[in-house]
Amino acid sequence: MEGNMRALVSAVLLEKDVHGDVLPIWSFPDISSQLSEVVVARSGLQHETIPLQYSFSRFGSQWIYSFIQIKSEDSELSEQVDAIQVSLVATDFNPEKYVELTKLMANLYIATGTPLKVAECWLSVFAKGSYNGGEFGVFSSSQHDPRNAFIASSIKDVIRLFGEDIVLIWSALMMKKRIDVVGSKMA
Repeated sequence: MEGNMRALVSAVLLEKDVHGDVLPIWSFPDISSQLSEVVVARSGLQHETIPLQYSFSRFGSQWIYSFIQIKSEDSELSEQVDAIQVSLVATDFNPEKYVELTKLMANLYIATGTPLKVAECWLSVFAKGSYNGGEFGVFSSSQHDPRNAFIASSIKDVIRLFGEDIVLIWSALMMKKRIDVVGSKMA
């Protein structure tokens, strides 16, 4: 038996309809209204064009991992839905692990049109640490070493990316201040 995923707190499904409204339609287990508002506010679905397919952020002591999927032609979802977002709330930091799980859950929801398969996946991963979704993919938490999440990028690449402004970023980090990086393109 693989290790369980007790760090997994909740799963949330958001839908964007043809009128541009973004609504949380399902969560398991239920989340607070404050956390629900944060998930919706940080959703990439609110933009006219969807900027990012996968994102993660921190709220309090929890991490929110979100994956957006545009509705396909063969989807079982309502005709009123343009796109969906699967958000996972967890207590651990591991973007590589959760991108795989959110993508699997999004594919399950797009194909079936019901959150029951997403709930089945969530429960299986929470209890056993793995889920076999057949044609939609397989997830196993044992394949993701949590130490790799912290070494995913090199400090040299970060310095090269921000140039001389790295001094300001370093100072802000040392003073425990929040940082907001705004730019037209980061590549």
